[in-house]
Amino acid sequence: MRPVDSVHLAHVAHVLPVAARRWWRGCLALGLVSAALTGCSATAPGRPGAPPSATGVTAERSAVTFATGSRATPASAQDLRRSVAVLRERAKGTGLTGTRIGTRGGALTLTGPYAADRLRALGAPGSLTLRPVLAVDRGVASPAGSGTPGTNPVGGTGAEGVSAALRARYAALDCSHGGTPAAADPRAPVAVCAAHGPLGEPPEKYLLGPAVLTGHDVTSAESLQDPATGALWLVRLRFTAAGGTAYADAAARLARHPAPRDELATVVDGTVLSAPAMTGEPTGRTALLHGSRTETEARNLAAELDSGALPIPLRFTGARRLPGG
Repeated sequence: MRPVDSVHLAHVAHVLPVAARRWWRGCLALGLVSAALTGCSATAPGRPGAPPSATGVTAERSAVTFATGSRATPASAQDLRRSVAVLRERAKGTGLTGTRIGTRGGALTLTGPYAADRLRALGAPGSLTLRPVLAVDRGVASPAGSGTPGTNPVGGTGAEGVSAALRARYAALDCSHGGTPAAADPRAPVAVCAAHGPLGEPPEKYLLGPAVLTGHDVTSAESLQDPATGALWLVRLRFTAAGGTAYADAAARLARHPAPRDELATVVDGTVLSAPAMTGEPTGRTALLHGSRTETEARNLAAELDSGALPIPLRFTGARRLPGG
Protein backbone atom coordinates (compact mmCIF):
# COMPACT_ATOMS: atom_id res chain seq x y z
CA MET A 1 0.00 0.00 0.00
CA ARG A 2 1.06 3.59 -0.51
CA PRO A 3 2.02 5.68 2.52
CA VAL A 4 -0.96 7.18 4.32
CA ASP A 5 -1.92 10.50 2.82
CA SER A 6 -2.13 13.46 5.16
CA VAL A 7 -5.60 14.44 3.96
CA HIS A 8 -8.24 14.70 6.67
CA LEU A 9 -10.74 11.83 6.37
CA ALA A 10 -13.70 13.43 8.05
CA HIS A 11 -16.62 13.31 5.65
CA VAL A 12 -18.77 10.43 4.48
CA ALA A 13 -21.00 9.40 1.63
CA HIS A 14 -24.19 7.39 1.81
CA VAL A 15 -25.28 4.14 0.22
CA LEU A 16 -28.77 3.55 -1.06
CA PRO A 17 -30.31 0.33 0.38
CA VAL A 18 -30.34 -2.64 -1.98
CA ALA A 19 -33.70 -3.54 -3.51
CA ALA A 20 -35.76 -6.21 -1.76
CA ARG A 21 -35.38 -8.67 -4.62
CA ARG A 22 -31.66 -8.67 -3.91
CA TRP A 23 -31.86 -8.54 -0.12
CA TRP A 24 -29.07 -11.08 0.26
CA ARG A 25 -26.54 -8.64 -1.10
CA GLY A 26 -27.50 -6.05 1.46
CA CYS A 27 -25.16 -7.69 3.94
CA LEU A 28 -22.35 -7.29 1.43
CA ALA A 29 -22.99 -3.61 0.70
CA LEU A 30 -20.16 -1.14 0.64
CA GLY A 31 -20.82 1.43 3.35
CA LEU A 32 -19.07 4.60 4.38
CA VAL A 33 -18.24 5.82 7.87
CA SER A 34 -17.14 9.12 9.31
CA ALA A 35 -14.24 10.02 11.51
CA ALA A 36 -16.76 10.29 14.33
CA LEU A 37 -17.16 6.52 14.16
CA THR A 38 -13.54 5.67 13.55
CA GLY A 39 -12.10 8.02 16.13
CA CYS A 40 -8.40 8.82 16.40
CA SER A 41 -5.53 6.53 17.17
CA ALA A 42 -1.87 6.97 17.90
CA THR A 43 -1.08 3.87 15.89
CA ALA A 44 -0.62 3.97 12.13
CA PRO A 45 -3.77 3.43 10.03
CA GLY A 46 -4.20 -0.21 9.16
CA ARG A 47 -2.29 -1.19 12.33
CA PRO A 48 -4.78 -0.55 15.17
CA GLY A 49 -2.63 -1.73 18.08
CA ALA A 50 -0.92 -5.07 18.41
CA PRO A 51 -1.57 -7.78 15.81
CA PRO A 52 -4.20 -10.38 16.71
CA SER A 53 -3.00 -13.43 18.56
CA ALA A 54 -2.45 -16.56 16.52
CA THR A 55 -5.48 -18.80 16.42
CA GLY A 56 -5.93 -22.24 14.97
CA VAL A 57 -2.57 -23.44 16.33
CA THR A 58 -2.46 -27.22 16.11
CA ALA A 59 -0.24 -30.00 17.45
CA GLU A 60 0.80 -30.70 13.86
CA ARG A 61 2.71 -28.39 11.58
CA SER A 62 1.65 -27.80 7.98
CA ALA A 63 3.60 -26.81 4.90
CA VAL A 64 2.22 -25.40 1.67
CA THR A 65 4.18 -24.73 -1.49
CA PHE A 66 3.62 -22.23 -4.30
CA ALA A 67 5.32 -22.18 -7.67
CA THR A 68 6.27 -18.89 -9.30
CA GLY A 69 7.03 -17.98 -12.89
CA SER A 70 7.87 -20.72 -15.39
CA ARG A 71 10.91 -22.33 -16.95
CA ALA A 72 10.68 -19.89 -19.83
CA THR A 73 10.22 -16.83 -17.61
CA PRO A 74 11.36 -17.49 -14.04
CA ALA A 75 10.44 -15.05 -11.32
CA SER A 76 13.08 -12.44 -10.61
CA ALA A 77 14.90 -12.30 -7.30
CA GLN A 78 13.28 -8.92 -6.65
CA ASP A 79 9.77 -10.28 -7.20
CA LEU A 80 10.50 -13.19 -4.88
CA ARG A 81 11.71 -10.83 -2.16
CA ARG A 82 8.66 -8.63 -2.57
CA SER A 83 6.36 -11.66 -2.46
CA VAL A 84 7.97 -12.88 0.75
CA ALA A 85 7.49 -9.41 2.28
CA VAL A 86 3.80 -9.38 1.33
CA LEU A 87 3.25 -12.89 2.72
CA ARG A 88 4.95 -11.98 5.99
CA GLU A 89 2.76 -8.90 6.30
CA ARG A 90 -0.36 -11.00 5.73
CA ALA A 91 0.75 -13.64 8.25
CA LYS A 92 1.24 -10.88 10.82
CA GLY A 93 -2.12 -9.31 10.05
CA THR A 94 -4.00 -12.60 10.37
CA GLY A 95 -2.31 -13.66 13.58
CA LEU A 96 -0.30 -16.47 11.98
CA THR A 97 2.88 -15.16 13.57
CA GLY A 98 4.48 -18.61 13.72
CA THR A 99 4.63 -18.85 9.93
CA ARG A 100 8.03 -19.29 8.32
CA ILE A 101 8.54 -18.51 4.63
CA GLY A 102 11.34 -19.95 2.55
CA THR A 103 12.36 -19.82 -1.10
CA ARG A 104 14.11 -22.48 -3.13
CA GLY A 105 14.43 -22.82 -6.86
CA GLY A 106 11.78 -20.19 -7.49
CA ALA A 107 9.26 -21.88 -5.18
CA LEU A 108 7.84 -20.43 -1.96
CA THR A 109 7.13 -22.67 1.03
CA LEU A 110 5.12 -21.59 4.06
CA THR A 111 5.31 -23.67 7.26
CA GLY A 112 3.70 -23.20 10.65
CA PRO A 113 1.54 -24.75 13.38
CA TYR A 114 -1.67 -24.07 11.49
CA ALA A 115 -4.09 -25.85 9.18
CA ALA A 116 -2.85 -25.98 5.60
CA ASP A 117 -5.86 -24.09 4.25
CA ARG A 118 -5.02 -21.09 6.44
CA LEU A 119 -1.47 -20.98 5.12
CA ARG A 120 -2.70 -21.42 1.56
CA ALA A 121 -5.07 -18.46 1.93
CA LEU A 122 -2.08 -16.18 2.44
CA GLY A 123 -1.17 -16.72 -1.22
CA ALA A 124 -4.31 -15.05 -2.62
CA PRO A 125 -3.50 -12.50 -5.36
CA GLY A 126 -4.86 -9.55 -3.39
CA SER A 127 -6.11 -7.64 -6.43
CA LEU A 128 -8.72 -4.95 -5.72
CA THR A 129 -10.79 -2.87 -8.13
CA LEU A 130 -13.95 -0.79 -7.83
CA ARG A 131 -15.96 -0.88 -11.05
CA PRO A 132 -19.30 0.53 -12.25
CA VAL A 133 -22.01 -2.05 -12.88
CA LEU A 134 -23.27 -2.23 -16.48
CA ALA A 135 -25.52 -5.27 -16.11
CA VAL A 136 -26.36 -7.95 -13.54
CA ASP A 137 -28.30 -11.18 -13.85
CA ARG A 138 -28.81 -14.67 -12.44
CA GLY A 139 -25.49 -16.50 -12.52
CA VAL A 140 -26.36 -19.10 -15.15
CA ALA A 141 -25.68 -19.30 -18.86
CA SER A 142 -28.42 -18.04 -21.15
CA PRO A 143 -29.90 -20.35 -23.82
CA ALA A 144 -28.13 -20.22 -27.16
CA GLY A 145 -29.59 -17.62 -29.48
CA SER A 146 -31.55 -15.87 -26.75
CA GLY A 147 -29.34 -12.77 -26.78
CA THR A 148 -28.38 -11.03 -23.57
CA PRO A 149 -30.32 -12.54 -20.67
CA GLY A 150 -32.13 -11.03 -17.74
CA THR A 151 -33.96 -7.89 -16.78
CA ASN A 152 -30.86 -5.71 -17.02
CA PRO A 153 -29.75 -6.02 -20.66
CA VAL A 154 -26.41 -4.71 -21.83
CA GLY A 155 -26.70 -1.38 -23.58
CA GLY A 156 -27.18 2.31 -23.00
CA THR A 157 -24.83 4.77 -21.35
CA GLY A 158 -21.55 3.23 -20.22
CA ALA A 159 -21.80 0.08 -22.34
CA GLU A 160 -20.48 1.51 -25.60
CA GLY A 161 -17.01 0.08 -25.00
CA VAL A 162 -18.23 -3.48 -24.40
CA SER A 163 -17.19 -5.74 -27.26
CA ALA A 164 -19.41 -8.36 -28.81
CA ALA A 165 -17.01 -11.01 -27.53
CA LEU A 166 -17.37 -9.83 -23.93
CA ARG A 167 -21.15 -9.64 -24.26
CA ALA A 168 -21.09 -13.26 -25.40
CA ARG A 169 -18.87 -14.28 -22.47
CA TYR A 170 -21.22 -12.53 -20.08
CA ALA A 171 -24.22 -14.33 -21.55
CA ALA A 172 -22.44 -17.70 -21.34
CA LEU A 173 -20.99 -17.15 -17.85
CA ASP A 174 -22.23 -19.77 -15.37
CA CYS A 175 -21.43 -18.83 -11.78
CA SER A 176 -22.74 -22.10 -10.37
CA HIS A 177 -19.41 -23.73 -11.28
CA GLY A 178 -17.11 -21.48 -9.28
CA GLY A 179 -15.58 -18.05 -9.57
CA THR A 180 -13.84 -16.22 -12.35
CA PRO A 181 -10.12 -15.68 -12.97
CA ALA A 182 -8.47 -13.04 -10.80
CA ALA A 183 -6.34 -11.59 -13.59
CA ALA A 184 -8.14 -8.80 -15.46
CA ASP A 185 -7.00 -5.55 -17.01
CA PRO A 186 -8.42 -2.80 -14.77
CA ARG A 187 -8.70 -0.55 -17.84
CA ALA A 188 -11.11 -2.91 -19.63
CA PRO A 189 -14.68 -4.11 -18.93
CA VAL A 190 -15.03 -7.59 -17.45
CA ALA A 191 -17.66 -10.28 -16.76
CA VAL A 192 -17.41 -11.78 -13.26
CA CYS A 193 -19.36 -13.67 -10.59
CA ALA A 194 -20.46 -12.58 -7.13
CA ALA A 195 -18.99 -14.26 -4.07
CA HIS A 196 -22.33 -15.53 -2.76
CA GLY A 197 -25.83 -16.14 -4.04
CA PRO A 198 -29.29 -16.32 -2.48
CA LEU A 199 -30.27 -19.57 -0.80
CA GLY A 200 -30.48 -22.35 -3.38
CA GLU A 201 -29.33 -20.10 -6.23
CA PRO A 202 -25.93 -19.57 -7.85
CA PRO A 203 -24.15 -16.24 -7.31
CA GLU A 204 -25.24 -13.43 -9.60
CA LYS A 205 -23.08 -12.48 -12.56
CA TYR A 206 -21.99 -8.98 -13.44
CA LEU A 207 -20.84 -7.07 -16.45
CA LEU A 208 -18.60 -4.32 -15.14
CA GLY A 209 -16.97 -1.29 -16.68
CA PRO A 210 -13.31 -0.24 -16.36
CA ALA A 211 -12.06 0.28 -12.81
CA VAL A 212 -12.42 3.72 -11.27
CA LEU A 213 -10.21 2.68 -8.31
CA THR A 214 -7.61 -0.01 -7.71
CA GLY A 215 -5.58 -1.22 -4.76
CA HIS A 216 -3.04 1.52 -5.52
CA ASP A 217 -5.66 4.05 -4.41
CA VAL A 218 -5.98 2.50 -0.94
CA THR A 219 -3.64 3.52 1.88
CA SER A 220 -4.77 0.95 4.44
CA ALA A 221 -7.36 -1.68 5.35
CA GLU A 222 -8.37 -2.89 8.79
CA SER A 223 -11.07 -5.06 10.34
CA LEU A 224 -13.48 -3.79 12.99
CA GLN A 225 -16.86 -4.54 14.48
CA ASP A 226 -19.88 -2.78 13.03
CA PRO A 227 -20.43 0.18 15.38
CA ALA A 228 -24.15 0.07 14.58
CA THR A 229 -24.74 -3.55 15.58
CA GLY A 230 -21.70 -4.53 17.63
CA ALA A 231 -21.98 -7.99 16.11
CA LEU A 232 -21.11 -7.90 12.42
CA TRP A 233 -17.54 -7.52 11.23
CA LEU A 234 -16.43 -5.01 8.61
CA VAL A 235 -13.32 -4.03 6.68
CA ARG A 236 -12.51 -0.34 6.54
CA LEU A 237 -10.63 1.05 3.53
CA ARG A 238 -8.87 4.39 3.50
CA PHE A 239 -8.26 6.09 0.16
CA THR A 240 -5.46 8.34 -0.96
CA ALA A 241 -6.37 11.94 -1.71
CA ALA A 242 -6.54 11.15 -5.43
CA GLY A 243 -8.46 7.96 -4.73
CA GLY A 244 -10.98 9.77 -2.56
CA THR A 245 -11.59 12.30 -5.32
CA ALA A 246 -12.01 9.55 -7.91
CA TYR A 247 -14.43 7.74 -5.60
CA ALA A 248 -16.52 10.84 -5.02
CA ASP A 249 -16.66 11.62 -8.74
CA ALA A 250 -17.68 8.06 -9.61
CA ALA A 251 -20.35 7.89 -6.90
CA ALA A 252 -21.89 11.21 -7.94
CA ARG A 253 -21.93 10.14 -11.58
CA LEU A 254 -23.48 6.73 -10.87
CA ALA A 255 -26.17 8.22 -8.64
CA ARG A 256 -27.75 9.81 -11.73
CA HIS A 257 -28.39 6.43 -13.39
CA PRO A 258 -31.22 3.94 -12.84
CA ALA A 259 -30.53 0.54 -11.29
CA PRO A 260 -28.32 -1.35 -11.71
CA ARG A 261 -26.14 1.33 -13.33
CA ASP A 262 -26.14 3.27 -10.08
CA GLU A 263 -24.08 0.53 -8.43
CA LEU A 264 -20.34 0.38 -7.77
CA ALA A 265 -18.92 -3.13 -7.45
CA THR A 266 -15.99 -4.03 -5.23
CA VAL A 267 -14.03 -6.84 -6.89
CA VAL A 268 -11.39 -8.80 -4.97
CA ASP A 269 -9.42 -11.49 -6.79
CA GLY A 270 -11.93 -11.66 -9.63
CA THR A 271 -15.06 -11.93 -7.46
CA VAL A 272 -17.68 -9.28 -6.64
CA LEU A 273 -17.89 -8.85 -2.87
CA SER A 274 -20.43 -6.03 -2.92
CA ALA A 275 -22.29 -3.81 -5.36
CA PRO A 276 -24.18 -1.06 -3.53
CA ALA A 277 -26.28 1.60 -5.18
CA MET A 278 -24.76 5.06 -4.78
CA THR A 279 -26.68 8.21 -3.94
CA GLY A 280 -25.69 11.80 -3.32
CA GLU A 281 -22.24 13.24 -3.77
CA PRO A 282 -19.78 11.72 -1.28
CA THR A 283 -16.90 13.77 0.06
CA GLY A 284 -15.33 11.17 2.35
CA ARG A 285 -12.29 8.98 1.82
CA THR A 286 -13.20 6.08 4.10
CA ALA A 287 -15.25 3.09 2.98
CA LEU A 288 -16.56 0.00 4.74
CA LEU A 289 -16.93 -3.45 3.25
CA HIS A 290 -19.81 -5.27 4.92
CA GLY A 291 -20.57 -8.96 4.79
CA SER A 292 -17.85 -10.74 6.77
CA ARG A 293 -19.59 -13.45 8.76
CA THR A 294 -16.85 -13.77 11.38
CA GLU A 295 -13.96 -11.83 12.84
CA THR A 296 -11.55 -14.21 11.11
CA GLU A 297 -13.06 -13.53 7.68
CA ALA A 298 -12.85 -9.77 8.16
CA ARG A 299 -9.31 -9.97 9.53
CA ASN A 300 -8.12 -12.14 6.66
CA LEU A 301 -9.64 -9.84 4.04
CA ALA A 302 -8.21 -6.75 5.71
CA ALA A 303 -4.74 -8.31 5.87
CA GLU A 304 -4.90 -9.27 2.19
CA LEU A 305 -5.94 -5.79 1.07
CA ASP A 306 -3.69 -3.92 3.49
CA SER A 307 -0.58 -5.80 2.34
CA GLY A 308 -1.36 -5.04 -1.29
CA ALA A 309 -1.40 -7.35 -4.29
CA LEU A 310 1.33 -9.90 -4.77
CA PRO A 311 3.82 -8.75 -7.44
CA ILE A 312 3.63 -12.14 -9.19
CA PRO A 313 0.96 -14.86 -9.26
CA LEU A 314 1.51 -17.84 -6.98
CA ARG A 315 0.39 -21.30 -8.11
CA PHE A 316 -0.47 -23.69 -5.30
CA THR A 317 1.38 -26.97 -5.86
CA GLY A 318 0.72 -28.93 -2.70
CA ALA A 319 0.35 -29.18 1.07
CA ARG A 320 1.63 -31.66 3.63
CA ARG A 321 1.53 -32.24 7.35
CA LEU A 322 4.74 -32.13 9.34
CA PRO A 323 5.52 -33.59 12.75
CA GLY A 324 4.76 -31.21 15.61
CA GLY A 325 7.49 -29.66 17.62
